[in-house]
Order: sequence, then C-alpha cells, then structure tokens
Amino acid sequence: MRAFIIIALTFLSVISWDAFFKDKGDENNTTE
Repeated sequence: MRAFIIIALTFLSVISWDAFFKDKGDENNTTE
C-alpha cells in the first residue's frame, strides 16, 4: 500500500511539473 501511495504521488508530481512548464512555455510563446 505504501509503495502505491509513493508511486501515485510521484506520478502526480511529474504531471503537475509537466503541466507547469508547458504552461510557462505557452505563456512565453504568446508574449513573444
């Protein structure tokens, strides 16, 4: 169970970071 929670947290972290950087990139592209 603990391993599943760790995997889920890591998965969510990767998704949020990926979305965050994509958001930044889109913003920069739109500004430029």
